[in-house]
Amino acid sequence: VQQGKSVRLTVACAMIGRHLAHGDDYFAERSALRTLVAELAEQHGFTESDVDVNAADGASQGALYLTVTGTSAEAGDDGQVGRGNRVNGLITPCRPMSLEAAAGKNPVSHVGKIYNIAARDIAETICAALSEV
Repeated sequence: VQQGKSVRLTVACAMIGRHLAHGDDYFAERSALRTLVAELAEQHGFTESDVDVNAADGASQGALYLTVTGTSAEAGDDGQVGRGNRVNGLITPCRPMSLEAAAGKNPVSHVGKIYNIAARDIAETICAALSEV
């Protein structure tokens, strides 16, 4: 989020577990990444930056953003699907919408695909039943 010369950035950067000897290495790499991104923000003219790296980490619960392969494929994010292919074919920037693409998604691990298709079918049924719509 940018406000004038101030920027707040969130970076999601999975780290490959076999390249980190222990948790301290993970936190050192995360800190180095935060510093690098803050320096890049400064190089791009921002006088103030707030950088959050791997915001979902929970060190006390042992939840770190680690992968085996370096990709999200091992967690059910299959295929090379972009964010622009909506179920209804529309991109509506000023209206509520899901940012998930349905094509190529496994409905077992991406239930949002099913929800989007069901919502479209329900909306079409309602529109067909109401002459004023």
